[in-house]
Amino acid sequence: MTTIETVEVTAETINKELVKAVKTDAKVARKLVLEVHPFAAEILKKETDGAWPTKSLTVKMIDASQVLQDMFVGLSQSDRSNHVRDIKFVSENFDEVVSEGETNGWRKIDAMRKAIQKAQKAAEEPTEEPSEEAPEDTTPNGQRDDYASSIFALLLQAEQAGHDPAEVIQDVVNLFKNK
Repeated sequence: MTTIETVEVTAETINKELVKAVKTDAKVARKLVLEVHPFAAEILKKETDGAWPTKSLTVKMIDASQVLQDMFVGLSQSDRSNHVRDIKFVSENFDEVVSEGETNGWRKIDAMRKAIQKAQKAAEEPTEEPSEEAPEDTTPNGQRDDYASSIFALLLQAEQAGHDPAEVIQDVVNLFKNK
């Protein structure tokens, strides 16, 4: 017969574990950014004959390369997609990621990505000066632009999930033809 001990969990023990988790996240993120992702990006570029990062990394590409199979063994498709997304972001924004980590503290890469993108977006927004621009176009063509933007956003999501956007578009065209 097994006896289970009851351990009193206090706010202090919870805090200790939470602080430990934050420190672990920081160490992992720093190591990934500085020691893993740059080399992983080079391997991905080499093993896809330069197709990645401009094209999505597909299962077909991974299956065609023993090196990529070895690199991703033991990871779920979701985990692999998350890592590939992080590797791409870090390789395209290395200096910004390192600066963010050093300036505002190392944390999960996803959190640093959001902070960097927020800063980039704020830098791109025009200042509040009066403009003589026409109001937003609400004509059918303006609506079509909205539809195109929505479709583009969905294609980006599909690409992040490991799907080839061109294949997704072809599937949509085929579905539309058969409606």
